[in-house]
Amino acid sequence: MTKDDTYLNLMVPYCQNVMKKSIAWDTDGDGLIENSGSADQTYDTWIMKGASAYCGGLWLASLHAMVRMLKACNSEDAQKWNDIEMYQDMLTRGAKSYDSKLWTGEYYKFDCSG
Repeated sequence: MTKDDTYLNLMVPYCQNVMKKSIAWDTDGDGLIENSGSADQTYDTWIMKGASAYCGGLWLASLHAMVRMLKACNSEDAQKWNDIEMYQDMLTRGAKSYDSKLWTGEYYKFDCSG
């Protein structure tokens, strides 16, 4: 947005670190993170179980942002392209899972707790 490549290149490693640690919350490998049933997110103290519309939406947006950030990054590191592919794959699978787990045909459910 700002066209500030210096800032982008500075921030990408930090964002990568957060994203790669957060992947552990995708406990079933469908590309979408799951909530543990405790107030483990930024949305007040609401308890969410399994996939949730709130955290799932934030996760999908984060995956999309990482793909865009890495593509815009000046690095010529070969790992960059592997990471882009990994995040894009997770985004594709996660979006499909988000819809299949949470979309009722009329609205998105809060979470998968029933």
